[in-house]
Amino acid sequence: MGALKFKMDLETKIKEIGRVTPAFEKRLLNLGIKTVKDLFYHFPHRYDDFSKITAIKDLKLGETITIQGRIIEIKNIRTWRRRMTITEAFIEDQTGLIKAVW
Repeated sequence: MGALKFKMDLETKIKEIGRVTPAFEKRLLNLGIKTVKDLFYHFPHRYDDFSKITAIKDLKLGETITIQGRIIEIKNIRTWRRRMTITEAFIEDQTGLIKAVW
C-alpha cells in the first residue's frame, strides 16, 4: 500500500482535511474556524491555566487552583439516596493539610 500524499499548511481549508464531515465543518465555521491556522489559534472561551501551583496555606475559598502534595488517605463513599460515589482524599504539602472531595 502506498502512503497518502497530502500537503497541508496553515492555509489549508478545514473541509480539505480528511474525516471532516459537512456537519462538523459547519460547527467549526460557527466558531470562526476556516483554516488549519484558525484551528491552531482557537482557544476555548473559558481557559484555565493549571500550571501555577499554590501552597495549601495560601488557598482562598471559591478559587480554582492547582495544588501539589502527598495523598495521606483516600476513600470512596457510596450514597444510597442519589446512588453516587463520592471520593474523599486528604492531601498535604509542607504548609498544611486539606480535604478534597469529588
